[in-house]
Amino acid sequence: MRAILRQTVRLFVCVLLLYFILALLTEVISLRKRYVDIGDEWRDAFPFLTFDVCRLQRNEKPKLIILGSSNCMVGFRPEHLQPLFPEYEVANLSIPGANMSDIRQIVELLQLLLPRHVLDKSLFFVGMWYGSFSWERSPVVNESLVKIGLYKWNGESIQSVVPAENMDLFVRLLRPLVLCRELLERTREAFMNVGADSFLPEGTECGANSEEKTIGLLQYYESFYGGHAASEFNELLAICDLIESGGGELVLIDMPLPRWHQEASLFHFEYQQRKQPFLEEALQYQCVKYIDMIDDPDLSDEMNYRDATHACGPAQEMWSRVLKAHFELIR
Repeated sequence: MRAILRQTVRLFVCVLLLYFILALLTEVISLRKRYVDIGDEWRDAFPFLTFDVCRLQRNEKPKLIILGSSNCMVGFRPEHLQPLFPEYEVANLSIPGANMSDIRQIVELLQLLLPRHVLDKSLFFVGMWYGSFSWERSPVVNESLVKIGLYKWNGESIQSVVPAENMDLFVRLLRPLVLCRELLERTREAFMNVGADSFLPEGTECGANSEEKTIGLLQYYESFYGGHAASEFNELLAICDLIESGGGELVLIDMPLPRWHQEASLFHFEYQQRKQPFLEEALQYQCVKYIDMIDDPDLSDEMNYRDATHACGPAQEMWSRVLKAHFELIR
């Protein structure tokens, strides 16, 4: 019996040591990620929100958070924005297909994780276009966070399963298990031949689209987004409420589109009309500012897009420079 007990203790110590080594290795891998950026792992956006957003707790530097859909994820790259906003830690938490409900829930997550004195000095850049107000819902952020297991729903909002201020430390301890999960998921995808190209386009993808391609792209977007929902415009005001009460500065950005897209899309025209009263109400909040990037001639040039909404590689740096210039004008 004593021999079995000794063997059990030795096995436990070996497993514990192995886990510690794996935790150390995964921490080193994690530190190699320079930015908190969903764009690097957009296919796993919701696990990223669960396991990586808490990395923002590692310092008390004010944050610059980019929120929106894939056009924000692609157009406003942290590596381009960080040199322009050195006083902030830049993070891009934009999710492909996100609407205002998703963005509001990410803001709530950040307010749960970050202390008030950091939030007070932080910037939230929220990109808007007609897809942001679609009734066609992408997966709900809160439901996905709860499903993964590190957050729970208390009937009104999500709460972390450990004290929120300790979430980053908790995830660091769990990192080997997270790595195993990711490896299993990657293996499953490889076995099933499931995959997708990066949303971050190369420069060779820039250029004018043929008429046939533009018609097809427009049909795709309008069939996917379907139409506007009044509830999503109200969600915009809910985001304003959150920032006003929770701390920080909110900058609403009307996202650029190729000129042909603006002229051909009835949804874009409808969005321009319907947003006005909500935008006017949003601008009544002291924390809210507004940037209109739609009419910039360079940003509406179709040669700077790889498709109907996403900036191509060489144009991404220009988007950040233009955003910085507009921001300086409203400070």
